[in-house]
Amino acid sequence: MGVGLCSDAAIVLGELAIQAGLEYEIFDLRGHVVGQVRVNGTAWILDPDYGIAFEGGLARMEEDARDGSLAARLRDLGHGETPVDAYVALALTATSANLVPGRRLSPRLAHLEHLLDIAAWTLPSCLILWALRPRRRRPAC
Repeated sequence: MGVGLCSDAAIVLGELAIQAGLEYEIFDLRGHVVGQVRVNGTAWILDPDYGIAFEGGLARMEEDARDGSLAARLRDLGHGETPVDAYVALALTATSANLVPGRRLSPRLAHLEHLLDIAAWTLPSCLILWALRPRRRRPAC
């Protein structure tokens, strides 16, 4: 099993939504990425990273951040104060979020991520093989 960032989770969720025949868009909230799906004409913001959904789209997300209900929902889900405060700060600017075109956030970063994935396995493997290499025995004096 691999690891991913919020953007990876939003992309995977988007692929599932699209395969189910739903409209899906990705939004960047100043560094945190969420998805928006339309179900029977109603926009839902889905954040798989935090395990939370907002009926009513970005406007509702921002409204919930202003009235305190977002922070309460996040705490109910088990998130600590620091992540809750950071998330609420992002949500307060939700209506000014940038729509991410297409399904890839950055092709250049995708290539870098692929190279880093390879390095994450190659470097430890090489070190293990080096440590297990046969050693020449020194003659006794």
